[in-house]
Amino acid sequence: MPRDKGTGLVSFHASGTYETIRSQELRTAMRPDPRLLLGDLPPDERAALETQRFAPTAIGQVQQLLNREPVSAPAWYFGRSFPEVRDWLKDHREVTWVLVWPDDTIMPGGGGNGGFPSERTVKRAAHRARAR
Repeated sequence: MPRDKGTGLVSFHASGTYETIRSQELRTAMRPDPRLLLGDLPPDERAALETQRFAPTAIGQVQQLLNREPVSAPAWYFGRSFPEVRDWLKDHREVTWVLVWPDDTIMPGGGGNGGFPSERTVKRAAHRARAR
């Protein structure tokens, strides 16, 4: 796996990752919100759910996917469907979020930092790289 001397982690390419995420997330987003199937919803809550543009999804970035923009996803999202990313994450346990570009570029990301690597992630990665 490519490494950068500053952080120990760099981006890599995983073919088909973005389109797989995009198709899974958009398929879910375009369905009716499953909470509408509950029979005992208060009328105001039901009305709010019926007027939302998209149903909730695992990563909640429907507009970015529609616009084909980069998205960030938590590490747990990359289970069986993404073996290349999952295997990479096993070797980089300090990474808790991953940023995915439409060209299938993958890099460590910070979920609370606009999808970009957080300062904490970069520092921990640099420390681990020096320890090796």
